[in-house]
Amino acid sequence: MATSEHVDFHKWADSISKIVVPVVLAIFGTIYSCQQADTDQKRLKAQRDSDESRHNFDRDTQLVKMLASSNPDEMKIGMNIILTLAEKNKFTPDLLPAVCSFANDRPGVPLTALAQEVLSKLAAQQKNDQAKTACAGSKSQVKTSNPGSSTIQVYVQIASEEQREDAQRLQVELGKHGFSAQGIELMSESAATRNTYVRFFSAGSESEARKVEEVLNNLGYTKPGIQDFSPSTHPPLPSIEVWIGKSQGRLPPESGS
Repeated sequence: MATSEHVDFHKWADSISKIVVPVVLAIFGTIYSCQQADTDQKRLKAQRDSDESRHNFDRDTQLVKMLASSNPDEMKIGMNIILTLAEKNKFTPDLLPAVCSFANDRPGVPLTALAQEVLSKLAAQQKNDQAKTACAGSKSQVKTSNPGSSTIQVYVQIASEEQREDAQRLQVELGKHGFSAQGIELMSESAATRNTYVRFFSAGSESEARKVEEVLNNLGYTKPGIQDFSPSTHPPLPSIEVWIGKSQGRLPPESGS
C-alpha cells in the first residue's frame, strides 16, 4: 500500500512539474524579454540623441561660419536658414548669441531685420525667455567690460549648478594665465548650450581665445569649440565668453587630491 502511495505521489509531482515548470519559465522569459526590450529602447534612444546632437553641432558650426563670412550674400543665406529652423521649431540655443548680435546691430539693415524676425518667431513659440536671457546676458557683459584695462575679461556661463565647482577651478587657472574671470552665470535650461564653446568678439582676440581653449583642454573639458563672433559684433569687444555645455560632466580630480 505504501509503495502504491509512493508511486502515486511521484506521478502527481511529475504531472505538476510538467505544468508548473513551463509556466515559470514562460514568466521569467517574458520578464527577461521585457527588460531586454526596455534596455534596447534606451540604447537606441541614446544613440539617436547622440546622432542628433552631433548633427546639430555640425550644422550650427557651419551656420556660424556663414554668418562670420565676409560675403554679405552668404551671411544672408545663413540667417535665412536660421529663420527657417525657427519657423520649423528646430532652432537650437547654440545659435542665440549670433542671432542676438545681429538683432542688436543697426536698425534697417537687412540682416538685422532677419535676426529680429528669428527672435519674434521664438517669442511666438513661447521661447521668448530663451531669447531674452541670451540677448540680455550679452548686453550686460558689454556694459561691464572695462576698455581701459589690459587684462582680458573672461565670462563663464554654466548649464547647471553641478558645474559651478569645476567652473571655479577654471577661474583660478585662467587667473594664472593672466585672464580676469570674475563671476559665474547660471544659464536657464533653454538658453544653455549643449556643447562647450569659447567665443571671442574681436579679430584681435582669437589668439587669447585659443589660450583659453588650451586651459579648458588641460583641465579635462570635452572638446571645447572656438566660435568667432567678431564679424557680427559692432563695436568689437575685447572680452571672451566660455559656455560650459549641458553635455559636460564633472572634471577629473586635481592631481594630488
